[in-house]
Amino acid sequence: MRVGLYAGLLTLLFAWGVPFIWGLEGLLNYLGPIRQFRSIGRFAWIFYYFFTVYAVFYFYQLGRYLRQHRAGRFAHMLLLLVVLVWGWEGRTALNTWVQRMKNTNANPDYTARALLHPIDTYIDYLNWQGTPNSTYQAIVPLPYFLLGPEQFGTNDIPASAYEAMRASLQTGLPIVASSMSRTSQAQGLAAAQLLSAPELPKTLLAQLPSRKPLLLLVTEEALTPAERRLISLSKLLLKDAHVSLYELPVAALEATPYRQAVLAAAPHLPARSDVVRRTWPAASGTASPLGGGSLRSPQAAVLFNGPVPQAVDTAHYEVSVWVRVVGMSNLPILRIQELDAQTGQQIENYEVPSRKIVEVYKGWTRPCFVLRPHHPANRLVVRLEGDPFEAAHLLIRPAYIDVFDQPVAGRTFKNNLPLQD
Repeated sequence: MRVGLYAGLLTLLFAWGVPFIWGLEGLLNYLGPIRQFRSIGRFAWIFYYFFTVYAVFYFYQLGRYLRQHRAGRFAHMLLLLVVLVWGWEGRTALNTWVQRMKNTNANPDYTARALLHPIDTYIDYLNWQGTPNSTYQAIVPLPYFLLGPEQFGTNDIPASAYEAMRASLQTGLPIVASSMSRTSQAQGLAAAQLLSAPELPKTLLAQLPSRKPLLLLVTEEALTPAERRLISLSKLLLKDAHVSLYELPVAALEATPYRQAVLAAAPHLPARSDVVRRTWPAASGTASPLGGGSLRSPQAAVLFNGPVPQAVDTAHYEVSVWVRVVGMSNLPILRIQELDAQTGQQIENYEVPSRKIVEVYKGWTRPCFVLRPHHPANRLVVRLEGDPFEAAHLLIRPAYIDVFDQPVAGRTFKNNLPLQD
């Protein structure tokens, strides 16, 4: 038992980050297996169980010692107190979970009958359709949810997740979303790409088993512009008090028609002067899928520092940059600071977590943010902060005007979105 306690203490120190929190993070470069642990705090559980068992043994020994030295009454009172404290702790934890179960069971939406024999209008519609497998190939819930990939995804579960799972239970259709641990990064990127701009190719389309349409399931919650765009491409099938069903043709997600139309219109649009473009040279054999080179940094890097040239004082500007996802342990934060042109004092500070990805292209994602400078002469400082990262193609442009350029030869971009592979 003593050996187990010592082992538990060692794991507790590791759970605290010892010795790496003492400025020895560099040791991790030589400890490959340890770098695989995603949450070292969980190692404290090992110490908890070892220490609890050892504590029981310790109090037993203490009680026997007190009885042998004619303090039996005190020993019994002490042991009774220990048992009462542990019993109170266990009862409190048990009551918490019992109450959660009672609240769930009391909710009519969560009963076995509600799940297996629902009477909702949209469920009746799906059942009336006969075998939805013959009509649709998958359910796409909106608001969208993507929990599980390590580097990116959403952090909450909307009501659409519950309704989509009920519809899936009734129809047998799979759900193009994720709510589970350790989701495949490649599959997560492919699923998230459904919400990407129409000009970006969707790798998931080539993996679908057929050309059957997708079934959009939309609940009465706030939607993002990307989610509303998917609805605009679909045909309304049914709308009831809680859920709307839409039919989304797979062809509507193809990027080629959009790219061709945009490329045809690009030469006829005038160039903008209030645009900032930053690219990095490509070293031999290290070109990014976006074309050109990239910037690699171990922790933080300033991508731009200065005013937007000929900025319009009434205009909003979008700041966007491409960040590599595949091969990265974590995604950096895009930070934008607005500094007063005269004093250099900070006026605004914006943070954009890269993990909330929408635009996905060949293992890269494009975090962006729209702001309106307080004064057109103010400086913008754009930086990326976080773990080692790789970035490419920074663009600051008027947010509500399309901007076309060629940051690298032979590759036309629209609003920092590549139109040619």
